[in-house]
Amino acid sequence: MMRIKWNTSWIKNLKGLTWKEILNQGVKYYKNLNKNQRIVAGIIAGSILIGSTVLTTHYVNNLNMIYRVYVEGEEIGVISNGYELEKWLDEELDDKVKEYPKLFVHFDKKVYYKKDAEYKGVTNNRQVFDYLNKNVHAIASAQALVVNDEVIAYAKDQKTINNTLEHLKSLYSGKPVARAEGVLTASTSNQTVAAGQSNSLPGDPIVTIKENVKTVATNVSPEKVLNDEQLLQLLQKGELEPKKYVVQSGDTYSSIAKKHGIKIRELRAINPQISNDKIKPGNELNVKAFTPKITVLTTVQEEAIEVMPAPVEVRSDSSMYKGDQRVVASGKDGKRHVKYYIVKENSNVVTKKVLQETILNEPSKRIVVRGTKVKSDRGTGSFRMPAYGYISSGYGYRGGAFHKGIDIAGGGSGSPIFAADNGRVVRAGWYGGYGNCIIIDHGNGFRTLYGHMSSLKVRVGQVVHKGQVIAGKGTTGNSTGVHLHFEVIKNGSNVNPMSYIR
Repeated sequence: MMRIKWNTSWIKNLKGLTWKEILNQGVKYYKNLNKNQRIVAGIIAGSILIGSTVLTTHYVNNLNMIYRVYVEGEEIGVISNGYELEKWLDEELDDKVKEYPKLFVHFDKKVYYKKDAEYKGVTNNRQVFDYLNKNVHAIASAQALVVNDEVIAYAKDQKTINNTLEHLKSLYSGKPVARAEGVLTASTSNQTVAAGQSNSLPGDPIVTIKENVKTVATNVSPEKVLNDEQLLQLLQKGELEPKKYVVQSGDTYSSIAKKHGIKIRELRAINPQISNDKIKPGNELNVKAFTPKITVLTTVQEEAIEVMPAPVEVRSDSSMYKGDQRVVASGKDGKRHVKYYIVKENSNVVTKKVLQETILNEPSKRIVVRGTKVKSDRGTGSFRMPAYGYISSGYGYRGGAFHKGIDIAGGGSGSPIFAADNGRVVRAGWYGGYGNCIIIDHGNGFRTLYGHMSSLKVRVGQVVHKGQVIAGKGTTGNSTGVHLHFEVIKNGSNVNPMSYIR
């Protein structure tokens, strides 16, 4: 067997050379070989060429094209087709754009892919898209409205906030305001809303915002961005949806207010559709008091012609019963021209000062005399005729039935009925066939009954004196015409009234 000695020292010198330089060194080395060495070198070179060709073919046949997916510069996985990522991004964004066409919608993170080739490369599409669904979301560019350092709402742009604030000022001040373009300039930096006065002419109200208000450019979920109407509702009432309550049987304004922790006047204010507190089961009421997010301050000077009520002087008369009075001088109201300085918070007046007053007509005094004599609830024992007119039916049997009193006709409906004696009212109201009825206990074993009256002027428990007007004649109950039915009851039994009338 032939042994061939090789000089390999030249190989050590190849480090740092270019391929062209290495090739030149190899050719030079080859020329220095003898015949046998050249034969062996050729065989080795051919074998290497064949082997490398086979390996290269195998490598190429197993080389896969992959797409590396990145979120904010960090690789999150590998997918098999870049189109799938593009499709996902387009569909996610298109859905939000269609749902919120007036907003600028974009993703909250930067998502992209890089194309690559890898020997037997493995992909994980499912994990990649699960990650994207959980961590990458569509957001909208918006302006945050900040009131006293608290974010209270989001709007699509500066113009929406400006116009809404100016609209709110107009609602409370009653003064039309210019459109709000130019009130604020939108930018990425914080903007302070002009809380000073609106453009106004001399004599116009000065309209300002009480709170410290500013806006901040931000990104937020599109669902949180309010339109003009929603923003106005929130600023004015403090909520987008009012809290409702359905009236139940037995409810009153007072009980509903107490149940929901608000005042009765607040309940009335937020339910203007209910008049005179008249509620019935099934009515739906707002039961949450408004808590506005913005306070509009309106400062204005107002002039008015006002009535000056006549001053009242009260004099006492011991000869008149307590509760009775007579007017000695009717008096006359005056008039004045007054100029006010007024400050309102929203629609509530918090300051009202008189700046100037001019008396146009001085008021004149009204003089009233009031009785001080205490009424006695004990009768005298003798009765006066309880009404003017004539006796149309007497005491006793009448057509087979016993008539317990007398009927006094004449005078017409509403003509006065008098207490027959001093006493205390023990009944005042409807009483079966008597219709509107009054019974007076005279405190001495006697009671008198008055029936069929059109109107009552006393109440149960009231002390009346002899001759006091207690009602008006009528024809209520079982009655065939306007008259007074009058009974006298002694120790529980009816007696003839005419025997006791003096």
